Amino acid sequence: MDGAVTPFTRLPTTAARMLAVETLLAEPEALGDDVLETCLYLFRQRLHESAARPGDHPNPGEDHER
Repeated sequence: MDGAVTPFTRLPTTAARMLAVETLLAEPEALGDDVLETCLYLFRQRLHESAARPGDHPNPGEDHER
């Protein structure tokens, strides 16, 4: 090991979702499902749009950014 690693305990919800979608879309051919792939691209677009609008929260009532 190169040094001490400080793990984080929780990623904000939106960031976690973006990371999950980007991970799945890293090799879209491996999904083997064109419908799923299309849905993931649409979901990614929706996440990016909601992140770009200040005050717009994809999960009202959840304090995910603090």
